[in-house]
Amino acid sequence: MALDTAKFKDLFISEAEEQIATLSRVLLDIEQDPTNVERYAMLMRSAHTIKGSAATMGYNEIARLAHIMEDLFRAGEKGEIVLQGEAVSVALSGVDLMTQSLAAIKLGGNELSAIEVTDALGLVLTNAALKNAIAKEGGALGGGEENKTIKTEEKEIPQTGINAAVTHGAPALPYAVPTNIKVSIERLDALMGLFEELLMVRLKLEAIIDPARDIVKSVTDPVLKQRLFFINEFKSLFSELGRLISETQSELMEIRLVPLEQIFAQFPRMVRDLSLREGKQVQLTIEGSAVELDRTVLEGLGGALAHLLRNAVDHGIATKGNIYLRAKRVRDRVHVSVEDDGTGIDYARVREVAVERGIISSAEGTALNNADIADMLFTPNLSTNKTVTEISGRGVGLSAVRAFTLDVGGRVSVESPVSQTGGTRFLIDLPISLATVQVLLVESSSFTFAIPFSNIIRTLFVPKDAILKAAHQETVVLDEKPLPVLRLDRLLGITFGSMFSRRGDEEKHSLVLLAGEHSDAALLVDKCIGERELLVKSLPPVLRGIKGFSGSALLPDGRTILLLDVRSLLLRAFDDILGEGEEYTK
Repeated sequence: MALDTAKFKDLFISEAEEQIATLSRVLLDIEQDPTNVERYAMLMRSAHTIKGSAATMGYNEIARLAHIMEDLFRAGEKGEIVLQGEAVSVALSGVDLMTQSLAAIKLGGNELSAIEVTDALGLVLTNAALKNAIAKEGGALGGGEENKTIKTEEKEIPQTGINAAVTHGAPALPYAVPTNIKVSIERLDALMGLFEELLMVRLKLEAIIDPARDIVKSVTDPVLKQRLFFINEFKSLFSELGRLISETQSELMEIRLVPLEQIFAQFPRMVRDLSLREGKQVQLTIEGSAVELDRTVLEGLGGALAHLLRNAVDHGIATKGNIYLRAKRVRDRVHVSVEDDGTGIDYARVREVAVERGIISSAEGTALNNADIADMLFTPNLSTNKTVTEISGRGVGLSAVRAFTLDVGGRVSVESPVSQTGGTRFLIDLPISLATVQVLLVESSSFTFAIPFSNIIRTLFVPKDAILKAAHQETVVLDEKPLPVLRLDRLLGITFGSMFSRRGDEEKHSLVLLAGEHSDAALLVDKCIGERELLVKSLPPVLRGIKGFSGSALLPDGRTILLLDVRSLLLRAFDDILGEGEEYTK
């Protein structure tokens, strides 16, 4: 598969500009001290870096020029040439040509021809070699005719070549201003922290301004109302501030996004080495490497995927097979999956090991279904391997994957088999960014929760009698389609506070229509409070074992609320519905 280099052009230009600046600076330094070996090493590193990256990008003229410049610097390091005067001018002209080629590439053009420059650099090396030959053989020749013959073979660098570029042929180079700058991750994180504080101030102001405007509307004294006109002005100014903050947030998020390719590129070699060590034939296929994630999320994803890929090689593939590493964006989240075409999970073996290690009792194991057993794979110290190897056997890999996903507000699930022949798929669902999320605040049994907008189709009111009982399940017909009605307080097992619920006094019910993977559902709540943009944090350790939540958020009034994990809630609800249906039909 051919490498798509277009997306790396900006990165190449940025790196090349940095290396070219190093060449120019160190060449001027070495002209003053041509015996400094450390400076020669710096020159060779920069030329070698440019050569490699240019060759990868297909810029062969720049690569050829950098290659002969590297030869020149190596000759200087060995003492075969003195980089002073004309030799430095030749090298600097090569630097100038690289700069001009980069300028042409930036504008969408092609690199410049480097034939004359490389020929001139070749003459510098040839002349240096002739001078060294004269120095070595001068004593033996005694200064005779042969010595004169050798000396006359030294060639002058033509004006049509590199001297022309130095003196009159090349246009004056503008003072270069870098188009890209490098910023440390620490500074980006500090900037993100300041932005989060700014966003919290905005949320607090928003909570103050709307009630203040309501008070102004209720004032009947015209004089007092006139004096309070500035509150309405604050609203318009605040709206403009909100727009600017949103645009700033968007730009900041873009800066922090990193393509998954940066970690995906490491895995083909890893899988190859692991499969050779295990004596297996494994083919790794990668899809979606251009999908981008916040670098904070990406930071831990590499380790998590390494665990899953090792697990696929060791447990998934018996002797020969395929592993698929895929990524795709789903609204404001990213799904990354590791799938193998092996025989699938041996649920009986997992149950047996869990009982042997005291994780569950024998009676509990008998009552577990396959989904519960698969979820146990993420339990620490659970491994079906009988021996500990470098790849697996300690029972910590999958538990580390779950810990990572919980830390960043994500989740991990496993499905097996994925086809009629078997196979296992691990799916990691991650937020694109850890900063903010648009949510709908809802109330249920006097508790407030947040539902991500990405999971919501719409909200609506329905009369009480629109909710029907079909066998064991409440349903509502929307757009001529029956949908299950899920009561949030029952889903979460809330009992305290239900006596304060106003649902029984209301003539209509508030429903939130949720988009599920396989089927939609209507979530019944006491009321919909409204839309908010909230700063989302990972769940505190004490709540990470509770299913149904993906994060927490701080409201402007200081209250902490929980962000609902809609996917896991719906999956659990549908499993319960199917289970109750089986009991009902017995």
